[in-house]
Amino acid sequence: MKLLIYDGDCGLCHWAVGFLIKRLNKERAQIRFISSTSEAGVYLLTKFNFDPQNLDSLVMYDGEQVLLRSKAVVKALSDCRYLWPLVGGVVSVFPGRDYFYDKVAQNRHKLIKKDACAFDPDFGRFSLGTLEEMREFYPDI
Repeated sequence: MKLLIYDGDCGLCHWAVGFLIKRLNKERAQIRFISSTSEAGVYLLTKFNFDPQNLDSLVMYDGEQVLLRSKAVVKALSDCRYLWPLVGGVVSVFPGRDYFYDKVAQNRHKLIKKDACAFDPDFGRFSLGTLEEMREFYPDI
């Protein structure tokens, strides 16, 4: 199971999570979303040596390694339907992907206001907020 930690105070990040949830292959999706402001998010970010108050990247944990920025996006797209895994594959070979990611991340709070985002009805099914919920997937963390 992959855990994707996103900036819980960022409208663009909330929008991106909703975008991914709508496109997930819901029968085989092996991903859960965690807000950086949740109990589980703060715990994991601290454990992985990130400042929960100053998160400037998506953080993906796949059980073996921590992936950041565009690598986290590519890994998340692998659980989606249709051509999205292929899009992730194309993005993964683009040499400027993290430069572009960083430019968007620097302006993410200006691009979409947090209160303008609505979640997919499946959000609850694919999100984790408490340590107890997270430990169902990763009891040793």
